[in-house]
Amino acid sequence: MSVQINWRVVICICVCFTSTPVSGSELYLFGGLTSSSDGSTPGWQLSYWEDLGDQFAYSVSWINEGHLTGHHRDGPACQLWGRTNLLKGKLSLAGGVGPYLFFDTLQTGGSMYKDIEHGLAGVGSLSATWHTESGWLVQLLGNYIVAESNINTGSILLGIGYDLDKLGRPKSRSVKPRSATDGDNGVKDMDNEITVFLGGTSINASKKSQTSIATGIEYRRNIIPYLDWTIGWLYEGNMSLIRRGGLTTQFWPTKSFLDNRISLGMGLGMYVALDTRYSAGAGEDEDETLLGLITPTISYRFAGPWLVRLSWNRTVSRYDRDADVILVGIGYGF
Repeated sequence: MSVQINWRVVICICVCFTSTPVSGSELYLFGGLTSSSDGSTPGWQLSYWEDLGDQFAYSVSWINEGHLTGHHRDGPACQLWGRTNLLKGKLSLAGGVGPYLFFDTLQTGGSMYKDIEHGLAGVGSLSATWHTESGWLVQLLGNYIVAESNINTGSILLGIGYDLDKLGRPKSRSVKPRSATDGDNGVKDMDNEITVFLGGTSINASKKSQTSIATGIEYRRNIIPYLDWTIGWLYEGNMSLIRRGGLTTQFWPTKSFLDNRISLGMGLGMYVALDTRYSAGAGEDEDETLLGLITPTISYRFAGPWLVRLSWNRTVSRYDRDADVILVGIGYGF
């Protein structure tokens, strides 16, 4: 099986995240029920919305469709929405469509691990959102996912969200982190960041639970407004199925709020696994070193140049060695 990160979806996510903001920005966490022809299961979704005027918006989401019979499917999606506002803006109704890059852990495979299918699907959605004066949002969301090479699903989700503009926009288009102690007129930009991480790794396709302590270090550079670049080292840990570590590099569409104290981003790039050990697998290339890497992240600058960062790394392999690496780090901006 070959790993193919569909670059149409990657470009869509980049364009969405780096578009110039027009008005509202909203962040949602959903839970609900996903159904297919073989049954139903609980699922969840995390979504970021950005307005494009009064009647249009875009969203970037991570969809997890739960554990359907023979399938455990999730991945990023990007959608364009048309919507209308009712009741003086208290209620909004919307419909959206877009691509969904999925990772499906199947029940087939060898004695130690399951097969993972990477593919592209389309997702169509309808939503109803209630807006409160305090900035909190409640959204009822329905998704229908069509995958030519995989299963089709429908889901009903209820989400709680927040209007991030209530936290305050950055005072300029730049997403560069700023010193929390500087005054409004003397803020000094910090283009660079170094972060040290500690967390855990889970092998998605393992038929037995395999986890390990993970570590990492990352250098981040703001290269243009709304776009960062990083280079780092990631060590996924030592498990019976794999031991893997190496160099990472990613580009990060980002948005900042609360005078640049809070930053959201999506990293897209490569992972060169230089320190590897794979368990034996018939007919497979045991020297796989080049992997894809997709990483949602959020950071909070809590004291001057100091920040805390949470990153969820999805490593994308050719031979069913995908892993989730969740890391928490302390960083310093300069």
